[in-house]
Amino acid sequence: MREFFERNAIPVLASYGQVFFALGLAAAVQAWRRESGLVLARRMWLLAIFGFATALASWGDVFIPIQQGHMPSWVITAMRAVQVGIRALSFAVLARFGIELLRPGRHRVVVPAAIVAWLALTGAVFAIVRPHGGSLAEMETLARYGLALPGCLLAGFGLRSEARRLDLMRIPRGPELLLAAGGAFALDAFLEGLLVPEVPLWPASKVSAEAFLRLTGVPAVVVETVLGFGIAVVVIQALSVFRVVTARRVDVLMRERAAGEERERIAAELHEAIVQKLFGVGLEVHGAARRGDTAGLEGVAESLRSIVADVLTHAEEGRREAAIRTPVLGAQPDGGLAADARPAEGLAAEGEPTDS
Repeated sequence: MREFFERNAIPVLASYGQVFFALGLAAAVQAWRRESGLVLARRMWLLAIFGFATALASWGDVFIPIQQGHMPSWVITAMRAVQVGIRALSFAVLARFGIELLRPGRHRVVVPAAIVAWLALTGAVFAIVRPHGGSLAEMETLARYGLALPGCLLAGFGLRSEARRLDLMRIPRGPELLLAAGGAFALDAFLEGLLVPEVPLWPASKVSAEAFLRLTGVPAVVVETVLGFGIAVVVIQALSVFRVVTARRVDVLMRERAAGEERERIAAELHEAIVQKLFGVGLEVHGAARRGDTAGLEGVAESLRSIVADVLTHAEEGRREAAIRTPVLGAQPDGGLAADARPAEGLAAEGEPTDS
């Protein structure tokens, strides 16, 4: 089996990149559609960057070896360095994605701070353990320990948090899909963060992708490809949640608009009727004053009481009519959103920025 995978390493690596490219493409399409108001929808652009960067880095393992016999060694080394940097960037972006799901808001410093911390860690380790210089494989190993492991875990916990919000909103299938995606990212934390290249650094010298291959006969990248395919499928399926939430928000807005129009109509009718009656009362008061008829003022008082009773009657009729025309948004047949289900629980905060 090991020989089979070694002979087909290029198709496996290409498939790994294609899986995450598909994930990035699906997330990028959704990133332009934020009508649902969900925090997850507003942060899909981060998942898109992660998918594209991961695909590009993995395709480097296919194309760079092909160029080794055609380019100078320093160019190959530079290409490998760029590849490691892109991979580190993808992990840092994934960490920001998870953080912004857990604590919605602007966290622009997360990615540069993570990259700086990784470079500082690499420099410290090389200065202490490898004073004569380290390798790019060791830099990638430290990126996986310091960025991939926490990044995948943060993404997993973030999706789990978003699943709880969708559960409060009674979105069918939404919580289950996001929980599955969160679990897949948590498992990917083990594969990406612990099955690192075998380098003379502990624990990479004991637990590595090469050790996993010797133990199982299956390259770690094959398992990562299968897991990445699962993540992509689940996330693409979960995108349907945004359409459901958007449709319900539109329904609520239409009902609120209808209720507002009904209130305006009732207010206009009430205003017209009351103005006419008050004008009549004014004429009665004027006539009684000219005649000096105090008994006529009792009729005025009775007219005023009638006007007050009419106002109360119109108000009650208006409330009943508005309730009939704009019924309370109740539970839908598919387990949908109810009026008391606090739909804003899973939505972005009113003052939350919509940009990056």
